[in-house]
Amino acid sequence: MWAAIAHRLSENRYDIVQLFGGIQVYEYRHLVQSLPNVIVPYDSYSLYLERAFEQQAKPLQKILAGVQLSVAHRYEQAMFMGYDRIVVLSEVDRHTLHMLNPQLPLHVIPNGIDTSYFSPSANLAVEPILLFVGNFEYAPNVDAALWLVHDIFPRIKQRIPAARLLLVGNRPPDILSALAAPDIEITRRVPDIRPYMERAAIFISPLRVGSGIKNKVLEAMAMGKPLVATPLSGDGIDLVSGTHVLYGTSADELAEAAIRLLNDNALRAAMGQANRQMIEAQFTWQRVADQYEDLYKQMRRKRGFAE
Repeated sequence: MWAAIAHRLSENRYDIVQLFGGIQVYEYRHLVQSLPNVIVPYDSYSLYLERAFEQQAKPLQKILAGVQLSVAHRYEQAMFMGYDRIVVLSEVDRHTLHMLNPQLPLHVIPNGIDTSYFSPSANLAVEPILLFVGNFEYAPNVDAALWLVHDIFPRIKQRIPAARLLLVGNRPPDILSALAAPDIEITRRVPDIRPYMERAAIFISPLRVGSGIKNKVLEAMAMGKPLVATPLSGDGIDLVSGTHVLYGTSADELAEAAIRLLNDNALRAAMGQANRQMIEAQFTWQRVADQYEDLYKQMRRKRGFAE
């Protein structure tokens, strides 16, 4: 990879060099220092590990998580030094990296959504269907799905017997697939998530571990879906409780929020509309592109390059 990057830089003229990823690409900073450069690690791995550490209940697992966290803290203190800008997707991730190293030139630019592709259905979903989406090769999504099936959904079923749950995502492990039932549908990767979004009355995101902005939440919002979520699920989106989302941190709170929304058509409609409006105002790809363009101009000016 080093040779490929060096060859490209020698053969072409570039205005900006942008690297995507953290641990995979940070070492190439020495290759790109002659040009304005930016690295986009997306999120803070330290923040991810801090949240994973908080969730560990077994002493040995907590010790191992603590060791990982200590190593990550030391690594992230230094690994981004030398870049002109470091772009993360949420203010929470920016804060974590700033606390590790206040000298880092951090900047927040969120992900964007294709608002033509992800757009609301003309009809409000009325069946009591809840949807969670995730790549199940990612452990936090498995944790969220298992918590949803074992603890949250049964509480909802007690009050709304007709409720159904959709779990959609890549490679669900056997421990999750085995929980499929007449009222719990578990798919593998699907070619198009939108039909599942359209069926759902509520998008629920009970994530307890993770960092960065959640694309699944942005996509649901773009399709006009009301949200029930943990606060972590809303990182970087500035959701207003009661307007865009009903938050919960326990199984009881999340179940109560879902029950409230399933029983209130007007609130679901208003929340879905507010979510779509937020996406259109703040998270379109055009808005993201404009923010990057402004950042590139700032970087070139600071380096003394002509516009």
